[in-house]
Amino acid sequence: MMENQNNKDKLTVPSNSKEIIIQTALVEFAKYGLSGARVDRIAKNAKVNKAMIYYYFSSKENLYNEVIKRHLVDKIAQLRYHLAQNDNLKTALEGFVDTYAKAFGGDRNMISIILRELAQPDSKVVITMANILKESGLPEQFLKMLSKEMENGTIRSVNREQTLVSFITMNLGYYLIAPIINQVLNIDNRQQFIEQRKKAIVDLFLKGVMV
Repeated sequence: MMENQNNKDKLTVPSNSKEIIIQTALVEFAKYGLSGARVDRIAKNAKVNKAMIYYYFSSKENLYNEVIKRHLVDKIAQLRYHLAQNDNLKTALEGFVDTYAKAFGGDRNMISIILRELAQPDSKVVITMANILKESGLPEQFLKMLSKEMENGTIRSVNREQTLVSFITMNLGYYLIAPIINQVLNIDNRQQFIEQRKKAIVDLFLKGVMV
């Protein structure tokens, strides 16, 4: 009897089950929000036992936070990599826009979650996202890159913070309102437009800051 109980406590699970749960939960939260999402439905769609979700995450709220953190931390790591590996401003920016496109261009699930949270003035998740970004050191890394380029005379003297915000909004703007833009401009081939957009962002940004 004791052996059976020990086996139950260990809860043997497939090695990739946690990742499957996170990816399934991303779709669920994007569609229904935190309050409307159901653990039962996540378990069913992920083809796992409901107990497994609580085994990993303890609560629906913890799962929600993990979904967001996983997405942000992964993408921030990629953005930092591009800054660390590239001394050339143009190459670094190209890596940035490509990462943004991969993060938000093919799947609107995270965009839906972010928009829903931004619509709530007292959202704790927005604070969490801001803290993750600040603690990553990425904004400061980008600002230092701009300072270096200004010192080298590669770009003109600009307000670093305003320039950073401009670059971020140039990247995220289309993805946030893609359904509207696609209708207004009659964009049938979204992927082709995204590829064109990536080049346009780097071109417009550099022409705006170059000497």
